[in-house]
Amino acid sequence: MSSGDVEAQVARMLASEKFSRGRLGAFLQYVVEETLAGRKEQLKESVIGVQVFQREADYDPRLDPIVRVEARRLRQRLEQYYGSEGASDPVVIELPKGGYSPEFRSRQPEARKRTQFWTPLRIALAAVLAGALAVSGFLTIHGRQAGREPPAMLFVAPFTNLSQEKDSEYLSEGLTEELIDVLAHVRGLQVITRGQAFRMRNVESREAAKSLHAAWIVEGSLRQSGGQLRIAARLLEAGSGKAVWAHTYERQAADVFRMQEEIAQAIANALRLELKVDRGHPLSARYSENVEAFNYYLKGRYHWGRLNMADARLAIRDLEQAIAVDSNYAPAYSQLAMIYALLGFYQEMPPREAWEKAEAMSRRALAIDPALAEAHAALGMAEVYSAWKWKEAETEFRRALELNPASAIVRSTYVLLWLVPQARLNEAKEQAERALVLDPLEPVASYILPYITLAQGNPAAAVGQYRKFLELLPQFPNGWWDMGMAYAVAGDRERARAAFEKAGEIREGSQYRCGAIEYALLGEADRARERARGYEKRPPRPMEMARIYAVIGDADDAFRWLERSFAERDGELLYLKTDPRLRNLRSDRRYGDLMRRMGL
Repeated sequence: MSSGDVEAQVARMLASEKFSRGRLGAFLQYVVEETLAGRKEQLKESVIGVQVFQREADYDPRLDPIVRVEARRLRQRLEQYYGSEGASDPVVIELPKGGYSPEFRSRQPEARKRTQFWTPLRIALAAVLAGALAVSGFLTIHGRQAGREPPAMLFVAPFTNLSQEKDSEYLSEGLTEELIDVLAHVRGLQVITRGQAFRMRNVESREAAKSLHAAWIVEGSLRQSGGQLRIAARLLEAGSGKAVWAHTYERQAADVFRMQEEIAQAIANALRLELKVDRGHPLSARYSENVEAFNYYLKGRYHWGRLNMADARLAIRDLEQAIAVDSNYAPAYSQLAMIYALLGFYQEMPPREAWEKAEAMSRRALAIDPALAEAHAALGMAEVYSAWKWKEAETEFRRALELNPASAIVRSTYVLLWLVPQARLNEAKEQAERALVLDPLEPVASYILPYITLAQGNPAAAVGQYRKFLELLPQFPNGWWDMGMAYAVAGDRERARAAFEKAGEIREGSQYRCGAIEYALLGEADRARERARGYEKRPPRPMEMARIYAVIGDADDAFRWLERSFAERDGELLYLKTDPRLRNLRSDRRYGDLMRRMGL
């Protein structure tokens, strides 16, 4: 039996239902590759923990048994595989007890046991992911044959949804995200982030690739009709537009076994191009073996990405359905935690209730997968919002960054909810800029960066950064309002008023009229005071009242409302140390006492 036979068997298994998602496929691939390379003596718990399960360099297997636990699961999964869909495979891979070096033996093909059913969606996704691996192999070989490093940048264009069903757009978006996630884990390949990719959805792919400095493009389309799914995908050289790989997949549930063999062969052929795929960073997992749960998760992520409260409610509905179908779907819990935390911050639901839910969801996600970066970030959010647990939150944010340093949103969350509240503004600015290097269109970093600049005392520069942000989201009212605040701090009241009015028109249309905080920032203290007293019977959130009185210099009233904010744990109190609207209060001893009670 040759090493090529074993490698082809691993490729066949990684395409199967048993190994196509989760960490066991990465575990299997790593131990087989190391054994074939003559390094089986290095297959120790301490090494596997770092290389496969992303533990720290000082990982101690005596304290964390992850490798032994997963090895037992891998042995069970191998037995299940060879008892079902792998019954007639020509090569058997076994993992003997007491070690981590696999053994290989050949056998004559037997009658295949046809017991496993693949849905059309899963088959199509598996096929396109096979194409993704073909892409990675082609890029690596192409670069090496030319005597240079592999091309640095790949653009996965949002797949075009050609379906007549109105509710199937989540499939094309979800497929695009799956490809981005998989390819982002391939060593030597830099992939355009999701945020950049989706903001280029209406730009011709070669033009988008040029503006993003991408050398290669993956593009495709999806059509769903009843129980049939048709996916076309191809790899293009961005400069010439030449197609170097292309395939169309058409699937019907009735032809499942022929399709299974075809797709397995396609993956095997793709992997023959380059079998040394990213040992140190296992390809991303989809976490669930249940297609229905996966569909609900895609829908939930799709709705949340639309960034409005109505869709946030739909996202919660879909994610909760994903969990109802598969109670161990860690990313669904993590996404729910983030949504609940932000709903509490914006007081779209009772804050305490929202933050309790956020903490519970994030802890559940981490109980399932302690290495899920987004769940650590979500837990950090919940701990800041609910109890001002700054030390614990910092631990979670830093752990999230260690697990996924390439995540712009994880880095932005750390900036927004830890560095800025702590007034570590130089570090916050550096981290926000790093997030924008990872994703130049990441909205949280783009929005928080000018606030940081304003808090550092440079309103003119902040105005310029707000203008840049508004080029991305011109109908985002908070961006216009905050730019008005920056103008007001700079003393340009005319432009400040125009920006406030623009924000008001977006929010309220012709019904808008100047409020107390706008009058205060525009220097019209009497009008601000009069309007604020009119609010007292039905006040807005306490922090809004505190800011009004702080700007016009009514310190006693400002602290009265700050105390209410403290009692209610108003999320906006987090920015006590940096909010330019509160600067008139900073010399008052009550200000220092409040910061002390908040742990700031």
